[in-house]
Amino acid sequence: MSRPSFHEDAACREAPLSVTWFPGRGQSTAPAVKICASCLAADECLVWALDHGDDLQGIWSGTTQRQRQRMRRAGLATHAVHSPYRLVPSGW
Repeated sequence: MSRPSFHEDAACREAPLSVTWFPGRGQSTAPAVKICASCLAADECLVWALDHGDDLQGIWSGTTQRQRQRMRRAGLATHAVHSPYRLVPSGW
């Protein structure tokens, strides 16, 4: 899979190598989520991640695979492209 175009402006490009974007069971997602919270490309990243389906693993736009699955089931994926606001509600 090639890098999406928004990745050039993404905060994850500048993140320390110690940050885990594909955490295993029991590993914290907090460092990656914190970096995503200040990312200029977060909205584009979320749309891209939602468009890539339930099998996309890792932290994308501060969301986990499970959170994105819930968002899709709740119908948020269809609205992501049209919203000018950050779509990651607290608790997802």
